[in-house]
Order: sequence, then structure tokens, then C-alpha cells
Amino acid sequence: MLPHRLSRISVAILMSVAFVMFVLIARLDGRAVSVSMYTHSVHQPSANDIAKVSEQWAREWKAKNLDALIALYAEDAVFMPATGSRVTGRAEIRELFEKALAVYTSDLQVHSKVTEESGDLAYDSGEYDEMGNSGGVKRSGRGNYLMILRRDRQNQWRIVQHMWTDVPKGGQSLQH
Repeated sequence: MLPHRLSRISVAILMSVAFVMFVLIARLDGRAVSVSMYTHSVHQPSANDIAKVSEQWAREWKAKNLDALIALYAEDAVFMPATGSRVTGRAEIRELFEKALAVYTSDLQVHSKVTEESGDLAYDSGEYDEMGNSGGVKRSGRGNYLMILRRDRQNQWRIVQHMWTDVPKGGQSLQH
């Protein structure tokens, strides 16, 4: 009878230990998941964070701060100006912007309309108004922009695709 009783006690103890282990693992696993989810959500950008990249771009453009402007782009970025051309890579974008900023002064305002992100990709789409001066000739313009961003290994958003369109003079006015 003693061996049978020890067997029941052993089984009861083992089941109790298994149950306690299961509860502890479930609690620890749940705690790890919630910490991970909390940590992950802290790093998730809001729509405002994504739109701020476009606002920073406009500030750097107005300030003619070429290095800071180019730092916003990924190495493999593509810039598509309103002319319809395609400029590929940071070096080519830098060359284009350097030439433009040497002769052009801008007061650019961007107005983000739609932002969204999914994982390591995001976009900001909006409108712009610009007053510019090149060689004493003043120019005003307005149009639309689209920035597609990708999070890099340092968790920074970098522009990978950037497009501008102009609204022709006399064209439909943009609504803000």
C-alpha cells in the first residue's frame, strides 16, 4: 500500500509542480510580450512624426542646409521633380540640389494631408506653397508632394522615393 500511496502523492506533486510551472511560464511569457509590445509601440511613429520629415525637409531647403537635406535620404533614394525626370541615389540628388540652391532662394511651406505607416515603410502625401527667388526673379508655386520613407537600421526614417508636382498657373486652387 505504501508504494501505491507514494505513487499518488508523487503524481499529485508532479501535477502541482507542472501546473505552477505552467502558470509561471504563462505569466512570464505574457509579461515579456507586454514589455515587448510596449517597447515596440514607443518606437512606432505617429502620423505627426512622419509628417515632420517633410516639414524638416522644407526647413532645410529654406535654410540651404545641403548636408542636413541629403541626410534625410536613403543611399538608394529616388527624387522625381515636377519635370518628370528621375534622379537616383544620394550623390545625384545632392548634385541636383546643390545646383538649385546655388541660384534659388525659397520660402517653402508643406501641408501634410495623408500619412500612414506599416512596419518599416511609411508615406506622407501633401501640398506645398512656395515663394522663390532666382536671380532677382520672384516665382510663386504650389503643388503636391509624396514622400515614401523607410526605417533604417538606426531606426531613423529615410526618404526612399520623393516626388513633386506643380499646379499650373490658373489651375485649380489647392484646399488646405
